[in-house]
Amino acid sequence: MKHRVFNKGVSFTIILMTILSLFSISSFNIFAAEKEYKMSDVTAHIFSMEKTDKVSCLIYDDLKTVPSVNIGEYTNLLFDGGTTIEEKENNVYELTVKGGKPITFDADNDIVHFDDYSGFTFLKLQPEKPETEKSESWYIKDISLEREGEPLPVDMNLGKYGIDIVEENGGVYIPLNSINDIFSAIYLGSVYLNKELYLVETVKDPYYESDSIYNTTVRTQSEADYTYNELCFLFDTLYGRPSKAEFSKKLNGKSFDEALESDADGKEIKSLLKSESMVDFLFGLARLDLQLNDGGHTALSVGFMGVVMGKRDSELSKAFAEEKEKPESEKNVEAFNKAIALASNAKFEFSIWEARNFSKDEIVKEWGDEDSPITFVVHKDTAVFCFDSFLDDGVEPFKWSLDYAKAHNIKNFVIDLSQNGGGSSDVLMYIASVTMGVDYFSCISEMSGERFNVKHTIDKNLDGVVDEKDDNVKYDFNYAVLTTRGSFSCGNLFPCIAHDNNVAIIGETSGGGACMLTKAYYPGGNYFAYSGDSKLCFKDGTDVDSGAPVDFNVVEDDDLFLDYSKLYDLDLLSININKFYGTKIDMKDCNITVKNAVYSGKAQKPSVTVKYGSKTLKEGTDYTLSYSNNKKVGTAKVTVKGKGSFSGTLSGAFKINPKATAIKKLTSKKKSFVAEWNKKTTQTTGYKLQYSTKSSFKNAKTVTIKSNKTTSKAIKSLKAKKKYYVRIKTYKKVGTKTYSSAWSKAKTVKTK
Repeated sequence: MKHRVFNKGVSFTIILMTILSLFSISSFNIFAAEKEYKMSDVTAHIFSMEKTDKVSCLIYDDLKTVPSVNIGEYTNLLFDGGTTIEEKENNVYELTVKGGKPITFDADNDIVHFDDYSGFTFLKLQPEKPETEKSESWYIKDISLEREGEPLPVDMNLGKYGIDIVEENGGVYIPLNSINDIFSAIYLGSVYLNKELYLVETVKDPYYESDSIYNTTVRTQSEADYTYNELCFLFDTLYGRPSKAEFSKKLNGKSFDEALESDADGKEIKSLLKSESMVDFLFGLARLDLQLNDGGHTALSVGFMGVVMGKRDSELSKAFAEEKEKPESEKNVEAFNKAIALASNAKFEFSIWEARNFSKDEIVKEWGDEDSPITFVVHKDTAVFCFDSFLDDGVEPFKWSLDYAKAHNIKNFVIDLSQNGGGSSDVLMYIASVTMGVDYFSCISEMSGERFNVKHTIDKNLDGVVDEKDDNVKYDFNYAVLTTRGSFSCGNLFPCIAHDNNVAIIGETSGGGACMLTKAYYPGGNYFAYSGDSKLCFKDGTDVDSGAPVDFNVVEDDDLFLDYSKLYDLDLLSININKFYGTKIDMKDCNITVKNAVYSGKAQKPSVTVKYGSKTLKEGTDYTLSYSNNKKVGTAKVTVKGKGSFSGTLSGAFKINPKATAIKKLTSKKKSFVAEWNKKTTQTTGYKLQYSTKSSFKNAKTVTIKSNKTTSKAIKSLKAKKKYYVRIKTYKKVGTKTYSSAWSKAKTVKTK
């Protein structure tokens, strides 16, 4: 809201232009006082250390970590020359980004106006890459928005938060962190370190040395106030308010500042956030993170966590270690530890890692490394593609796996997202397009209420062009998606799209993550993440934060342990997929085990076990039984007829053996003995008598008695005064086969 004319390199005084009531002074007053600054041409590194240029900046004496950048010069570097800026009227500048609608910067009223903010957030912008390097998302040729009506305009009132847009010498200037936040949805921004700018793709690791970030333990009050006010602006304007976050409820009808002021805990958090101490600031962020927890997207303290836990030699880490030992810091330290715990779910991670364990015979191919493994598994008629992040490196393996499954007549194709925490929506759309024919995902803007589809033009066959050949990339599988509470962000969106397109969801309800993950920076260079304005939704317009509904919940949960073993039971997986799609598993792919029976004069129906792989089927649910030739001694037949998810028949055989007999009496004789037994004449041919000097019947001798009417037998030519073990069984000959009863209980006799 200021307009001044001056020369570079000279100190100036900014005179307060707005008359404030003596009794009604706003808390957002960072620029609303006398401030001294210098104009300086700052070196800007353009996405690498090697390529540099200059950006005109205003450097304030007590806000030295937050330069105000010349928006025309800055965006021209950020968007690789794809911007133009001109003054449309007094102190109102219009910035046009190639491919988007104008953005207006009003220096008098400190307002940034978007004709089409939703369209801006989905501009496909990337820094220029060498021709020899395969660009990211090379398979996505275009991204566009589909909507029912005209774009809805959005005004972002920075002045409400004491953040000043300044017009000087025909240029318009805005604080770096403010423009970073406004542009954060397109994953481009910059960091100001050691008096230089570093333009970054926010989803990538820093290319610059960042240790100096962690050696600042104290900041000026102006820096603290600006940082707090910028948080207020971000949460009032750009935050997606995911339904899972407790703090979203507090924001209902309130501003960020009002929400914090609504209870004692919030007031303590506000005080910490506005402290000059960076350790206090960290404690405030950690305590706020507990209320902002949405499953993984919003993490205001994440950029500091590794510092205090890992960079032990940094000044901030030392200050933190000293502060946390103080008794008065107990509450803050407890919150910090809880915030760390939110970053991982030990109960989930231990359980899921233990469960996913495929045999070497089932693994067809593996890609990637320990950090991002990709595994393709085939078991009978079911293939499983396992990957834990939606990364570009997974696109070609996924296509390869589809082609392999098609060539080998695989019926079921499973996409395992059970441990997938998210990644690139471009990768997600490639997989959705080649499996379900879906080339868009749906969003709603929390800021404007506008609903739209983000449509992708996709090179399905990965030959570098989009043409009619891509229409031939089709696969006729029964698809299924494996999900758990660990399926987050894109790992949550994909099963939600699958649910909308009648694909089977197996496991447990996915973990949410409805808002687009967005990354930004604090003054000083440390980063944070938050749930952005664009909220992902189902076809009916409801957001996906509640996760994808499951068709088969196969996860067992108790207070200490999560049992995911059934999730990776590939036979059970096949059964559930076939059940979902109404297709049948042929009983010929099952195995049958039947116990033998004993003749009783009645029809024999012994117990039958039918298994599909490791899965034991249920009689009456999965199959019915019928028997034949099952009364007399001999070989009987059982027929298993498929039911429910199974079809066809499977036959099994079992023996009906004759009834057993028993030793009635053993009479000792000189170097011999006489054995007597109970007569068994029904369905028998004769008997087999066995004797040995050892109880194990090792090296035993067997005598066959061919008449079933004989009930005694003398055994001669034995050793004198020797103990013998004796047992007997019946047998019956049916054709060329012999069927025998079980051996009787052994008895002993000692010869004379």
